[in-house]
Amino acid sequence: MPDMESVGSALLLTLGFVGVSIIIVGLAMWGVFRFFKNNEDNSSNKNS
Repeated sequence: MPDMESVGSALLLTLGFVGVSIIIVGLAMWGVFRFFKNNEDNSSNKNS
């Protein structure tokens, strides 16, 4: 059985990496969504 301190720090590191990756993926999806939304707005403005 490993000592609790190393288990706690490993868990903290894992949670930190997961949190950072979720934030990065969320920002990327938000940027892509805004990019496509702006493209749709621009194309609809050109058509009208």
